[in-house]
Amino acid sequence: MSLGRRLRRAAQEAEGLFDSKPIPPMPERRASGAVVAVASGVIVLAVFGVVALVVSVDDSTPAVSTSPPMSFSSPEDSTTTTVEASRRVTIAVSGWVGHDARGTVVCPSEFTEACPGIPVTGGDLPPVGNPARVTGRYDGVSLNVESVESWTPYESPVERGELFNPCTGGLGPGTGGQSPEIQSRVEDALAGDENRLAGMWLADGQIVVALTGPDDEVAERVREAHHRVCVDTGYPRSQEEIMTLTSDITQTLILDEGVWILDSWDSASDGPIRIRSEAIDTSTMNAFAGLYGDALDLTAYIEVLDAPLGDLPAQQPPVPADLAIPTAGARGRVAMTGSFNFVLTLNQEQNCLYADRGDERRWLVVWPYGYSAVSGDPTIVYDPAGNEVARTGVPVELDGSSGEIAHIDPAQRCDADHVWHNGGPTRYEIETVWPQLLDSEDQ
Repeated sequence: MSLGRRLRRAAQEAEGLFDSKPIPPMPERRASGAVVAVASGVIVLAVFGVVALVVSVDDSTPAVSTSPPMSFSSPEDSTTTTVEASRRVTIAVSGWVGHDARGTVVCPSEFTEACPGIPVTGGDLPPVGNPARVTGRYDGVSLNVESVESWTPYESPVERGELFNPCTGGLGPGTGGQSPEIQSRVEDALAGDENRLAGMWLADGQIVVALTGPDDEVAERVREAHHRVCVDTGYPRSQEEIMTLTSDITQTLILDEGVWILDSWDSASDGPIRIRSEAIDTSTMNAFAGLYGDALDLTAYIEVLDAPLGDLPAQQPPVPADLAIPTAGARGRVAMTGSFNFVLTLNQEQNCLYADRGDERRWLVVWPYGYSAVSGDPTIVYDPAGNEVARTGVPVELDGSSGEIAHIDPAQRCDADHVWHNGGPTRYEIETVWPQLLDSEDQ
């Protein structure tokens, strides 16, 4: 039985729902009115013990994909302005309070300008820019607030620039000033015991080397490698074990549970592996807690409290759309590698948008989550707040990065031969960076 199936069984047993029948597959997750793509692999990058998680997407492509999660907004879903009460679910949204044309919203990051957040009605929320956990009934249009609680977002020691040095009791930035000579000496001292290494970072003028196991002869060898080395022992997992466990958890979340990841912290300095998902249901969260215990701190922007994740209504755009455009399937951002002026054109035969930037190539723009379009003369693209961000025939500067058209369904390419993953003219960012590879001609 796969880990994902064991998780679902654990969740069902916890709720008294399990019997001898086979466990059904999870329902398809929907966003922007379309089925979200499924991730196919995980890349873990480690630099001096600070491990960054990067997720690749598209189950039919290699592990390193040049496409972020993508869906096509559906005109049928987008024109829906009311949702029957039976479609409402109770959710808790943990984010930053913002305000735009929709009114009060709870944003997934501290960038609250035209964010792809959840509009809320009622309740006594803190001022704009402050974090909060808001609970209520949600129908895809707005969240009817039932309660508001304080919420403290996690900030890693690396982000604070306050990594601890146990030898001096001081703090340090975690990066900068590393010496290749010292690193080489540490590696030599660990020869044959590399699996003891939990992490390395700079703090208070020294290189802290975190090791699993006791303060023994291995630790002493590393300590003697250089006078600027501080050895700290007793860590529960090695760097290799952290990376393997993170990969296992992440792939299970994405592939088996349909859960998107917004952020992760998985270095030895962070304690447990910390993952912030875009949306997850309570039973799945409890199942992960039962399997991994204090090794995992799993949180979410949206927690579905009384239903499976598949019952979460698709978020409706504030401007009813009649033109399908490719959008990111989740609220993460693409890697920013450049900025170009594009001119959008409506392909009237295929009823789709393509763009050019004066280089004799036709580009398909993949817009951020929550964007929608209304056809006409001109055709207009709107952000999640209902602001116009682009129109056909008028140059618009779009930050983002290029991808490979081969990763786009041929029926959805709009005769384009290149892809531009747009980060949005109206800037909002989340820490997750989906892997992007520039076309060789763009480098």
